[in-house]
Amino acid sequence: MQVMSEEAMGEVWDATSGRPGTKTCPRCGEVLFDDMDVCYGCLYDFGRDPRAPLLGDTFADLEEPDGLSCETELESTRSLAGARLPSSRWDTLGIWVRGSEMDVILSVGETPLFVGRDESCDLVLHSNAVSRRHLVLAKVSSGLRVDDLGSTNPALFEGRPIRDSIIMKRGDTVSVCGVLLTFLG
Repeated sequence: MQVMSEEAMGEVWDATSGRPGTKTCPRCGEVLFDDMDVCYGCLYDFGRDPRAPLLGDTFADLEEPDGLSCETELESTRSLAGARLPSSRWDTLGIWVRGSEMDVILSVGETPLFVGRDESCDLVLHSNAVSRRHLVLAKVSSGLRVDDLGSTNPALFEGRPIRDSIIMKRGDTVSVCGVLLTFLG
């Protein structure tokens, strides 16, 4: 199988910086090429006017059952400053895995997590585009190290292929053939 160079893939280059032109999806934070009209992470449509209402001109167009009102008094809300919030899925040190067929959180421990198509991997992705052993995730003091294992279709970080390794910080996302891995550090 022939691997195409970055120039042959048709990247859009910014003339002022000499780097590929990118934009960030306002819904999921995925970094995309400037010429993309739809985010491949969450299917956000860049062509839609963000000021256009989705349900109607105002909330007044909505009917509330039993005479309930959407109006909220400021005095009726309580401050959460200093409050201990309940534990949630976001408190876990792990990887949030999102794809068309899954939405799970995997814990990150002291042993590395292998990602690939092979059944021996810790995270198995059932796609022919994914290499048998695609990449490995390992916890380090500065975040989460992601090492490419010689994959045919490299994972993307900030819209660019991971060639060797990168360090993910909390909230960073890596895309593996359309499956998003977000570090919940």
